Amino acid sequence: MRREAWAKVKGFPENLRSAEDLIFMDRLEKAGYRAVFEPRALVYWRLRSTLKSTFKRFLVYSLNNIRAGLFNQWQSRILFRYALLLLIFAAALVVRPSWFWLPIALWLLMLVARAIVSIWRNRNCYPGGLLRNVRRILMVTAILAVLDAAAIIGWVQWLFLDAFRGSRKTPLEAGDGA
Repeated sequence: MRREAWAKVKGFPENLRSAEDLIFMDRLEKAGYRAVFEPRALVYWRLRSTLKSTFKRFLVYSLNNIRAGLFNQWQSRILFRYALLLLIFAAALVVRPSWFWLPIALWLLMLVARAIVSIWRNRNCYPGGLLRNVRRILMVTAILAVLDAAAIIGWVQWLFLDAFRGSRKTPLEAGDGA
């Protein structure tokens, strides 16, 4: 990256706790800079060592991404899926209460399907046999459930900390506004 590109978009917004990289990349794109895919580039990113610490990290990401105005890039899809599952659950209870298990089964199916898609997309980077991939599916399914919970609770926190209190400006708008 050239220094003038960094300067033109004013670098990373320093008043954000997270999402500053996404905002920076969006600014570069809007300023007319182009990104190129480098197939040899390697990026390492590690999850936290426990589901609890992973949850805490993504709770912070969720709240701050919404504050940065990025709700539609992540949380909106998750909330839509869970709102749909909640409607199915309510309908099942009204139509046939013995079908209470249906939305639970659909939820698990949704998580497993997302895990399979994730593993499939990364099959060249992380090859593995059947048994290894089944274990990965179980692990990724659990992680996705934790990430979804963090996204939903982060949205609820945003509602009570920002939206209901009347804080209409995002930290990005309140800060440097670039």
